[in-house]
Amino acid sequence: MKFLKWLMVLLVVVLLVVAGVKLVKKRKAEDAHQKTAVIYPINVKVVIPKVEEKTLTLPYLAQVKNDNISLINTKFAGKIEFIKNLGDKVKKGEVVAKIDDTKLRTSLASINANIKANQILLNTLISNHKRTGKLLKAKIASKEKYDNEIAQIEGIKAKILGLKENKESILNDLTYATIISPINGIVSHKFLGVGDNVFAGKPLLQITPKSGNYLVVVLPKEKKEIIYKNKMYPLISFDSTFNGVKTYKADVNDETLTSGEKVNVKVVEFNGKATILPYRAILSINNKNYVLVANGNRAKIKEVTILAKGSEGVAIKENINAPVVTAEPDILLELKTGHPIKVEE
Repeated sequence: MKFLKWLMVLLVVVLLVVAGVKLVKKRKAEDAHQKTAVIYPINVKVVIPKVEEKTLTLPYLAQVKNDNISLINTKFAGKIEFIKNLGDKVKKGEVVAKIDDTKLRTSLASINANIKANQILLNTLISNHKRTGKLLKAKIASKEKYDNEIAQIEGIKAKILGLKENKESILNDLTYATIISPINGIVSHKFLGVGDNVFAGKPLLQITPKSGNYLVVVLPKEKKEIIYKNKMYPLISFDSTFNGVKTYKADVNDETLTSGEKVNVKVVEFNGKATILPYRAILSINNKNYVLVANGNRAKIKEVTILAKGSEGVAIKENINAPVVTAEPDILLELKTGHPIKVEE
């Protein structure tokens, strides 16, 4: 009985081994008949690089400045009767403000009347003094009277001289009551209005000329030129910094600009001959730059040297005479591993 049991167990084991072998052979046969997995190529676009004269730029903001701005004030205190409005255009010699000069003109009228009265008195004294001189020669008038008349005449002359000096002072003050513009320009700031009291030396208006405008640009690196309204201008260094950043000026002399406003300019990053590529053609890895050159159904990686970057593209040193793949960085990385490509027509 024991022998039969062992015989049965051995038979079952043999049957299981045979079945396992057949199953393995069947799976291998199935695998052999399975098709190899298909790797589909990535559709890519390419550009044909060429060496060309190109200007690469980056956008910046520049501020308008003008060194010829005139601050208008007066040496005469009083109430403002008239003043130009903000934004008014003015010409050199044009009246831009007027201070109430009623008191001055009243004083001037009084002084003129006094001068006239004293001049009449002086003429009378001189006439009388001539007659006294004749009488003195005839020994009819006294020497004392003659000398007293001389003193009176000199006193009136001194008084008239003082009145005339006061008159000159008033006339001088009157010139400050009417304020004229020293330049052609526009009223860019107004400090006081009609009816306000102004004190000597206090500013009334600021007049900004239309000519002489220049642009101030603050740049992190040294640059030589900017483009403003499609025209290139050289940058002039102030040899100073603003918050540690270099400051430059460009003499554009654009009369449409207003001092203080900000305008868009393009800073020239590169201006010369180079191979120009789009940003999507450049793959950057560990501070090195590469392009993927299409070669049949594969892309071959090539290291390049970047000369400059701008809004218009990237300038490289190398001259590449083959199509260059343009794609997102993750696609370029995939192509770097040898993944097949299909160039779009």
